[in-house]
Amino acid sequence: CKSAYTVGGDFFDVMELGAGHLGIIIVDISGKGISGLLAVTLVRGLIRSQARRYLKPKKVLSETNHLITPDFQKKRFATAIYGLYHHPTRTFTFANSGHTFPIIYRKETGEAQTIKSNGRPLFLFSPDMYDERLEEVRIKLNPGDEILLYTDGVTEATSKGGEEFGESRLVNIIRVIANLPFKEQIEKIFNEIKEFTGDDSLSDDLTIVGFKQTVKQK
Repeated sequence: CKSAYTVGGDFFDVMELGAGHLGIIIVDISGKGISGLLAVTLVRGLIRSQARRYLKPKKVLSETNHLITPDFQKKRFATAIYGLYHHPTRTFTFANSGHTFPIIYRKETGEAQTIKSNGRPLFLFSPDMYDERLEEVRIKLNPGDEILLYTDGVTEATSKGGEEFGESRLVNIIRVIANLPFKEQIEKIFNEIKEFTGDDSLSDDLTIVGFKQTVKQK
């Protein structure tokens, strides 16, 4: 996670939830500054508390959306993905609340692609309108497969000529570097963005989080 020079609204979190479950959160909250930091603290706490109550990602995001006060809704919104990785079954189940699409790399084929699903941003819609659009997606992973989550600061990073880095460019890079250790992949992506923009300074936060399925279950 790399932040713009003002206090940003991106965050991610990883939680051990027991029985082989791992919760993964990535959120992008509108606005920056101290008030943005307070919003991050509030939303992070709400998602964490709901994740410990429910093992369905759709339910976690739905309850988070319902619990935010109307006063908060007038000032901010957020995009988010909450995913649940289950080690014994090698599955990743997630709900996407208006966020950038996750990317999956399949080692067997050497291909990478986005995983598209429906979902409205948090805190902009009534509970009924929010819930009717939210989908839950379940992915089966094989050894060597990867899941990558990221905020729009990655794909919307802009070159001196006004071109955006873009989703397709990110997918192509992942396809090429997927054989590297995951930490090196992340650094490679950040370096590619710096080279593309021609500037070390950031106009938006850049957050990337993901994991690789490495162990074959017996």
